[in-house]
Amino acid sequence: MRRVRSAIALLSLLLLSVMAPALAATAEEVTLQSGEVVLVTAEGNEITFTLPSGMELIRTISGNASSLAGPMEMTDADMRKADEAYAIWQQIHPPKDERSIPAWAALFIVGIGVLHLGFPRQAWYMREGWRLKQVEPSDAMLVVNRILGAMAVVFGLVLLFVG
Repeated sequence: MRRVRSAIALLSLLLLSVMAPALAATAEEVTLQSGEVVLVTAEGNEITFTLPSGMELIRTISGNASSLAGPMEMTDADMRKADEAYAIWQQIHPPKDERSIPAWAALFIVGIGVLHLGFPRQAWYMREGWRLKQVEPSDAMLVVNRILGAMAVVFGLVLLFVG
């Protein structure tokens, strides 16, 4: 049980170390053609533009669409500045391939499915058998393991190619 807790803690730390840079806000200055400097802060699906006047405009990105919002005092010139800053920022940070799940996670699911499909007895032992002494899985449990393995393989492949 102690090893299981240690493994879970290690996996949690690994997951946090991978996700933390993606969740952190990044801020940088972008110089417009007019020479004005706009502070661009990106966090998640929102990009905040702080104009030289101090006004903040927020662009929310959802898939291929985005919307720009700001205070009531926002003018067309402010919107153009934010749009220009966004265009420059996109050249520096091109959009990444938007996948709902990383390819390695889909391959991991396929691997678990192959394990259950090809080696149902070992999969049962890793999931439940290690807790029991001198007990063998029933034939029905082995069939269920194979069915779940086939489902996991199909699900993982769909995630990998549709993703």
